[in-house]
Amino acid sequence: MDIDESRRRAAQDTGLHAAELGSMEGEAYAVVLECTGTKAGIHEALRVAARGGRVALIGMGTPENMVVNGLDVNVRGLHVHGIFRYAHTYTAALALLHRYRNRLHPFLAESIPLADLPRVLREPTIPRPLKTIVHL
Repeated sequence: MDIDESRRRAAQDTGLHAAELGSMEGEAYAVVLECTGTKAGIHEALRVAARGGRVALIGMGTPENMVVNGLDVNVRGLHVHGIFRYAHTYTAALALLHRYRNRLHPFLAESIPLADLPRVLREPTIPRPLKTIVHL
């Protein structure tokens, strides 16, 4: 789930189910990837996780937002994983990228040289790729 329509569309283009916050009434998922870092996003991710399901909190929110109801997690047998640091994940990540390389085009980043960054930031509409890589 994500708050940004373009990122939801990119996920859907790869065959994933992506939804707007608050739009998943009655749904239950074995795996939920929460990428917003918002209080509402985390609450929704936990709410739509099936009993015994897994919720991955990806990225870093603020301490005020990263609140998890421990009683709910315990009673429903949820597995909650926080993922911010990428240590010891490169081999598995590269294997996944290789396996699904034909489905990754929507996630490919825009790449710009550092010298172009001021110009890009001054443009009235900033391009909206999922990630932009600035080469130093």
